[in-house]
Amino acid sequence: MLDVWEQARARITSMQQLESAASSKRKQRVAEMDAAESGAVDPNRTLLRSASRHSLEGTDAKRSWIDNRLQRFVVQPSSSKRVFWEFMGLIMVCYDIVIIPLQLLDPPEDTFYFVMSWATRMFWTLDLIFSFFTGYISQAAQGMIETRVTKIAVQFVKTRLALDLTIVTCDWLEVVLQAAEGGAGNGNAFRLISMLRAIRPFRLLRITKARNMTDFVLGHIRSEGAMIASYVLAIVLMLISMIHVIACLWYGLLVSTWGSGKGSERWEAMQGSVTERYMYAFHFVLALFVGEHIMLPQSISQRFFTVVVLIIAFVVGASFVGGLTTAMTRLQIIASQRSSQFAALNRYLSDCNISRLLSIRVQRNARHALKERKRNTPESKVELLQVISEPLRAEIHYEVPWLQSVLLLFLLLLVVVVSCCCFVLFIYILSPKCI
Repeated sequence: MLDVWEQARARITSMQQLESAASSKRKQRVAEMDAAESGAVDPNRTLLRSASRHSLEGTDAKRSWIDNRLQRFVVQPSSSKRVFWEFMGLIMVCYDIVIIPLQLLDPPEDTFYFVMSWATRMFWTLDLIFSFFTGYISQAAQGMIETRVTKIAVQFVKTRLALDLTIVTCDWLEVVLQAAEGGAGNGNAFRLISMLRAIRPFRLLRITKARNMTDFVLGHIRSEGAMIASYVLAIVLMLISMIHVIACLWYGLLVSTWGSGKGSERWEAMQGSVTERYMYAFHFVLALFVGEHIMLPQSISQRFFTVVVLIIAFVVGASFVGGLTTAMTRLQIIASQRSSQFAALNRYLSDCNISRLLSIRVQRNARHALKERKRNTPESKVELLQVISEPLRAEIHYEVPWLQSVLLLFLLLLVVVVSCCCFVLFIYILSPKCI
């Protein structure tokens, strides 16, 4: 027993030496990568990098004092916390899309509006700060995750800081104008209200972030059927949002002096509640999208607006119909493949005169096998896994939950286990009994 223990200790010592050597090489590779980013190394030189699970945070060779201090606050871009935050941001964007155009209908500002205004304002202010602590996928590092705060800050300043800062500034400028409106005179109050209404549409610039947030959230859906259904729902919501915005703009044009709305019968018909006025405007724009006119324009500005909406409706309607048709076709193909497989199985069982009881058991087992295959996709069926590097595939094999659940493997070293995973890992789906 003591001899076995001594042999195990000797083996662990040798493996620790190998891991230490590998760690030093990894630090050297990251240092070369940093030098390549600054132009000190030939960019055509091939740099060996560690797997994606070991991001750039795995080395302290080129870290500054700020990076070391703030490293614990950095969030991975694919973490559950970030997914939840992006989902909340998508909800806030949808709220702004609905509420901001409705201001043209002069709705009453109740407690809900006041609370949500401050909630969205605080959320986007915090989002601006959190963006400095969210890692990103570095193209210079061939897809590795950059988690150094200084690098993240530089990347954020170059890409999204100007837009986010403009939107947040407009939010807080709205608070300042509302506070100044209470103490201003009649003339100054009118000018401040005009400035406030001119600033509010800038908050709709957050629509540019909705596409990235939607793609980020949809990227975490595993089922292809659920993905297609979510895509169809997103298309429908986008169409409804566009009609909503155009309807509010049309109402603002109708009641304005520029639209020649006041003093006409049309103006008298629009003196209802907010819900009645909104449904009237929404009905008018929805009719334009299908080519109908429930009310003819009576001024040049209204006619010009109607022509523009008809052109937009033609282009957007064609693209949305094409997207819906493609998504529904894909969903139908997925369903038809499974139906054809079970139809072939039923024909085979019928031709072979298999008993009814055994046929039911075979069909149930086939459904169970398809469900397990859908949950555990074989590696050979994933085409993109065949083009990635061998070290990354070894990391994938190491992180499978069945392998990590074996306690004995945690006693071994990472380098040895990852190396063995490329050659000795096979997956078999076994059933405890015939279903």
